[in-house]
Amino acid sequence: MKYVIKTFDELTKEELYDIARHRQTVLIIGQGNIFHDLDGRDNECIHLSAYDDDGMIGYSRIMPSSTGLHGDNGSFGRLSVLEEKRKHGTGSELVRRSVDYLQNTLHEPKIMISAMSYLEHFYNRLGFERVGDLYFIEGVEHINMIYTGKPHE
Repeated sequence: MKYVIKTFDELTKEELYDIARHRQTVLIIGQGNIFHDLDGRDNECIHLSAYDDDGMIGYSRIMPSSTGLHGDNGSFGRLSVLEEKRKHGTGSELVRRSVDYLQNTLHEPKIMISAMSYLEHFYNRLGFERVGDLYFIEGVEHINMIYTGKPHE
């Protein structure tokens, strides 16, 4: 497994295409959720991609607090792994690497994410805690979660 992290300006045309194709495959087609994925904010974010011998299998968009995408908190989103490549720890590793980059490279004091509510336990195990009430984005249940670093089982 290989993980690559780049700013928008560092991405090659091929990498950018792979990211857009991956996000479309997993987040739009795979979840049957039509939304504006290409929101004009990718140029402000850091892009973490996971590759195996078959190509790109996972992704996370890391958002510095300066983007304002999640208030004044660092965040990440668009976390995704190809369905046929799940259950091997790639998603967890993408979360760990996203948190590490936010804390140790960007020096973000707080990390908050917007998670699909059915993934609450997944993020709990990785040190996130739910804050606030359930809400909907494009008809899908979401919750806000803050990183505490204390895994819950």
